[in-house]
Amino acid sequence: MPKYNIAFDIAHKPRGKIDENLTELRDFLNSNDFLCYNFLETPITQNSLKAFDILVFVCPDFARITSME
Repeated sequence: MPKYNIAFDIAHKPRGKIDENLTELRDFLNSNDFLCYNFLETPITQNSLKAFDILVFVCPDFARITSME
């Protein structure tokens, strides 16, 4: 089966992080044909997203997201 690459944004001060308080979610996704990654890029661009199928924001600080993003 195909693997889907999921990027979890951590550059915009999220309250939840995939390697800290969301490890159960990460483990579940990784065991069901998803690969989870920390996404550190800022600003977010089309080029920086090319390697990923899904981008997840977990309760971000919206003040840090620019209008370009």
